[in-house]
Amino acid sequence: MEIAIARADRLDPETYTRLRAGLPAHRQRRCDEYWLDRDRYASAVVFALLQQQWLLLRGHKPMPEVFRAAHGKPYFARAAGLEFGLTHDGWLAACAVASEPIGFDAQSQVSFGNALFERMSADSELGLRGPLKQLDDLSWLWSRKEAVIKRTGIGMSADLRSVDTLVEPGLASFTVAGVDTTFAISVGHGSADELLQRCRVRILEPECDASAARGVRWHEQWAELVPLDIPTYETEGWSCTKSWRSSIRARFATA
Repeated sequence: MEIAIARADRLDPETYTRLRAGLPAHRQRRCDEYWLDRDRYASAVVFALLQQQWLLLRGHKPMPEVFRAAHGKPYFARAAGLEFGLTHDGWLAACAVASEPIGFDAQSQVSFGNALFERMSADSELGLRGPLKQLDDLSWLWSRKEAVIKRTGIGMSADLRSVDTLVEPGLASFTVAGVDTTFAISVGHGSADELLQRCRVRILEPECDASAARGVRWHEQWAELVPLDIPTYETEGWSCTKSWRSSIRARFATA
């Protein structure tokens, strides 16, 4: 299972223009629908990451056209032996590719609010109120909900309380060293540990280069995946997570 992450704010206008030119027409139109540069750039980068993942796994075989199901789930137009998940949050873009249906989400901090917490929590998840309130961050729970919803294709109009992420099989949360974001990935079977053991993570950075394919060269490095367990008052690793994530924010921004 391949995961690629990139920061869209590393693009200068010329690199964005070259990157956008290498996207299919429907994705170019989708990028152009956004008002903010941040969202236009991230939308272009996340699809370019899918193209890079396809190149890694399928070589120069043409990538199938991407369609969207009724509730927005993207999929390849013809059988390709690959499934994928796309996500972008602020300037960050990420793409996961697997050989089975997958849901993938990235989420920066979501400040805790009782009303939002109660609207999204299944009965068993209500016990997370104290730890998540102490962290002032709902990203762990929110990203897990989105990952399951994206995999199943039921759409965000679904009742989030019907998705119990504490009992959902094949659902894992993690962060990545140097990236101040919570990620969740869902395949619907197996344990979280087994799922994370199958994941490989790369951080990519695009650079304008007229000699490269589509005029953009990608620099990449392997990244360390850091599992995020269920938050509790007693879980030392999780209780340290917020300060640890804050400490790496500056490193990632200036790397």
